[in-house]
Amino acid sequence: MSNKSIDTWKRILITSLGTGASQIINFIFGLILVRVLGTEEYAVYKQGNLILNISMSFFFIISPISLSYFLAKSNTKEEKKQYLYQTIFSLLIVSFLGSLIIYLCRGIISNSYSNPLLNEYMIYFALIIFLETGSSFYTYYMVAENKNKKLAYRTFQFSILRVIALLLSLIFKDAKFQAFMVFYIISIIIKFIVIMYETHNDFKNLKFKFSAKLFKQQIIFSIPIMLMGIITAINNNIDKNLVSTLYNPETYAIYVNGAFEIPLISIISTSIITVMLPDIAQKLNKQDKKNLDSIILNFRNIIIVCLIIIIPFIFSILVFSKEIVIILFSQKYIECLNLFQIYLFMLFFKAMNLSVLITAADKQVKLIKSGIVMIISNIILVYLIRNTLGFDYMTLAPLIATAIMNILMLLDIKKIYKQDKITNLLPILTILKLLTICIVEAIIIWNIKSFVHCDEILKTVILGPITYIVMLLTCILSDENSRKIIKMFKNKIIKKEEAKDGTI
Repeated sequence: MSNKSIDTWKRILITSLGTGASQIINFIFGLILVRVLGTEEYAVYKQGNLILNISMSFFFIISPISLSYFLAKSNTKEEKKQYLYQTIFSLLIVSFLGSLIIYLCRGIISNSYSNPLLNEYMIYFALIIFLETGSSFYTYYMVAENKNKKLAYRTFQFSILRVIALLLSLIFKDAKFQAFMVFYIISIIIKFIVIMYETHNDFKNLKFKFSAKLFKQQIIFSIPIMLMGIITAINNNIDKNLVSTLYNPETYAIYVNGAFEIPLISIISTSIITVMLPDIAQKLNKQDKKNLDSIILNFRNIIIVCLIIIIPFIFSILVFSKEIVIILFSQKYIECLNLFQIYLFMLFFKAMNLSVLITAADKQVKLIKSGIVMIISNIILVYLIRNTLGFDYMTLAPLIATAIMNILMLLDIKKIYKQDKITNLLPILTILKLLTICIVEAIIIWNIKSFVHCDEILKTVILGPITYIVMLLTCILSDENSRKIIKMFKNKIIKKEEAKDGTI
């Protein structure tokens, strides 16, 4: 394994640590929130975030992801400023208009979600949508400029602000939710100001000169990404929207907790995409078969390591799923257990990060095609499962639809990168080996668990991490690639220590 691969993993690790620290804080934030808010207020918060997740994708006429591509290819700082500033201006203008429309349509939205309380709080969510969209470029900009450490630091700080906002709102017992929304928006405003100030400081000595050529390039690149983002947002949330329209807010709260995405996947997935996209875009040569093979091999190795982390995580969570649901959401949401267990396997498909290879090759139209198929299959499956297996199995719909999209992307990547076999892209035998190891160990630990007599929550807190570590170590020891990565990191640390001691 080359030093370049180690450098890639180092940047992924730094980005993951910052995102991971942030996710831990957000996790604590969620634990407190689900307990302090009533079911209806919690549903309002979740539905507001649902609107945020769907609407943001419509505002990326110039996609923040495009910065990873264009900044990596820019030759001058003036050119970088052009790409960055036209991204920021586009995000601010379009999101302002979009947020205003959402606010004006608040009555229609709240009626469609069968939640009158949502109408009352729509002004808050409209403002959040504007601020979050306007600052969404920051992660991609920082990684493209190789400022991973600073990004990690800022991400952690911004997460702390959210928790402070929640804790301050607890003082107001009679108007707790309204106070929370006010303090929450204040925290987002602070985040917005810091991001804009830091970004301006990086380029304050350079004049902004508009270039129609560069603007056109970024628009052409971004439109397919925006369309795919819309398709993905609709697909990822179509089941939640249907539940919102078909059931009351209380039932929606149960479903949305069941369709809970464990933070680990977003940490790893986001880090890989933000680090690898500019790297691949910079190195890609579509005419050079050796170059394409090298990119695929590097990506394949990274996916293997990701699955070594993710698969044990899925099965260790599955063993203690009942207790984890109670810890996450309290006993009042225990009805979401079956939904939660099914949705866990979404981590497996999302860990693939196949879209980064297609985006880096500037073939976003391929993503749109597979995304449309995913939406159609998701809609059909939602209604089919609802009318056959019932509410408790509805998370099967997005799970199967995501699997279908991954298959289509694999076929497209095979053509784009001129690979002879799917197995060049996806390590099938390794995946089967990892699944076998974890299934066997999960069955063993499940039986051991029944013989341990202590409080269920305490049992989970103690045995849960042990289960994951055992599965993880077994998977690492079974894979040569992972052992090489660990060995190279270890050698690099030893060399640094020797250099400090003067032995080198």
